[in-house]
Amino acid sequence: MSGARLTCWHSEAPTAWNFIPCRQPRADPELRFTAEKVLVEDHHAHLTGALTIGGQTRPASVEVDLEPAADGLHAHGVVQIRQTDFGIKPYSALMGMLKVADQLEVAFDGRLPSGAIST
Repeated sequence: MSGARLTCWHSEAPTAWNFIPCRQPRADPELRFTAEKVLVEDHHAHLTGALTIGGQTRPASVEVDLEPAADGLHAHGVVQIRQTDFGIKPYSALMGMLKVADQLEVAFDGRLPSGAIST
C-alpha cells in the first residue's frame, strides 16, 4: 500500500451534489502515503511517514488495523487531514452558506499480498 489514487467524481447533471467530491481536476490528483517507520503490535500498526496530496508533501502518522487473510494481510483505517495543509481551499458556495469543512476524514482499505510482506 505505497499509494492510492484519488479519483474525482464528475456529473454532467447540474445538481448541488456533483461539486462536493472534487471541485476541479488538479494537475496531480494522487494521494500517496509513504511509510518511513512502522511499529507493529498484535493486529495494529502505527506508521509515520510522508503524506502527499496534490503534489504537496507533509509529515503524517497513520493508525492501521491489520487482519490476516488467506492471500496476505488486510489493512484498514482512518486518517484526519486538513485541506489547507496541502494548499487546498475548502469549497464554499452560495455566499458562504454551503461549505465543506477544512478537516476531512479519509478512510482506507487495502490488501498486502503475502509476497510483499517481509520481516
